[in-house]
Amino acid sequence: MTCIIGFVDKGNVYIGGDAAGCSDWEVRPISEPKVFRRDDMIFGMAGSIRAAQLIHYKLSLAPRAENIADMEYLVESFAEDVRACLKAGGVAHVENNVEEGNGFLLGYNGVLYFVDDDYQITSFGDNMQAIGAGRQYALGAMVGYANLSPRERIIASLEASARFCAAVCPPWTVEVLGNGKEE
Repeated sequence: MTCIIGFVDKGNVYIGGDAAGCSDWEVRPISEPKVFRRDDMIFGMAGSIRAAQLIHYKLSLAPRAENIADMEYLVESFAEDVRACLKAGGVAHVENNVEEGNGFLLGYNGVLYFVDDDYQITSFGDNMQAIGAGRQYALGAMVGYANLSPRERIIASLEASARFCAAVCPPWTVEVLGNGKEE
């Protein structure tokens, strides 16, 4: 339960998220951010807190070979490294002969990606994506708040999501990765 939203604007990738930790009927803010940077990437994690901890602190990425396209690197190397990390950490599981991990948003080289539970990697033509229980509210709000700066737009969208989804709560975390010129 959560809301993580990502957006690309002028070469910058913004990812924002809430702090909701849910158990049964209880929702409380957790202290560890669900959105974080690792080297030249930013991550926005929904689902398992353990998966977020593994990717934040334990994920070991193989060096990127020269002259390889971003998507080729992400599919051939990055996804396999994530898969191995989640499997070793006890998060990935097999159900109906299908291995599933934990979906998340990834900002890398000016592109926002969605890494799904089965490790498929997708980017979207409208340069935005959201995951978690509050995703529909946040995406709708992103369209309505197009006049705000990217950071304000994400925060306003998270607030709208929290208004309508009981599994979303502040405080908000927003990270940006890119050319360093925020507007």
